Amino acid sequence: YAAHKAAGGITSFYRQLGIGCERLVREILIDKFALNADEATWSYTYSNAAGDDAKLSLDARIDVRLGTTKKRAKQIESWLSDAGKSLNLSGDAVGKLFGAVFEVRQGYKSADAKRQNADLRNGIRAYNEGYLPVVMILSNQINSTVSRRYTNGQILVLSGQMNNDPTECTYAFFEKVVGFDLASFLVENRKIIQKEIKDILKNLVRP
Repeated sequence: YAAHKAAGGITSFYRQLGIGCERLVREILIDKFALNADEATWSYTYSNAAGDDAKLSLDARIDVRLGTTKKRAKQIESWLSDAGKSLNLSGDAVGKLFGAVFEVRQGYKSADAKRQNADLRNGIRAYNEGYLPVVMILSNQINSTVSRRYTNGQILVLSGQMNNDPTECTYAFFEKVVGFDLASFLVENRKIIQKEIKDILKNLVRP
């Protein structure tokens, strides 16, 4: 019984951990770019398989036209240019970008085709509306085949690899583009985070 309870609970916990990462990233962008909640997210309406209108939302957005300073806008534009080059976008395509939209995850170890196809569709729609599509991962947990498929689909993948390239590393992006040291924030608060995780896991395995 304890094992069964823990198995389902840990799956749910992992999902909630991802939601926590989404909220953290969004709140940082709201604070650093002086955005409101609507400006910090992006959504669009599409026709689903049943022919009904449905709405899809991505976790976060930055836009040079929304709530940012001229200095920060230039940093975004410079990063968009570098990111475009890394994805082999044409100069015209980069010139049409106003910002970026983000799908935020703690990790991405699965290779779920349905999820990948949805992300690729989101990417096409993002480009149509002037946004660079980005999958942002806070850890190093990403399936290499999935990462390669996204990059081939011209979706930028940021992960937890520790280097100084803001077109590859989530933490370099936050430090150089957003102006927030996310890595230090997590290190400074690691005891609080670890305690919460341990308490939850202990309750999950308790019969």
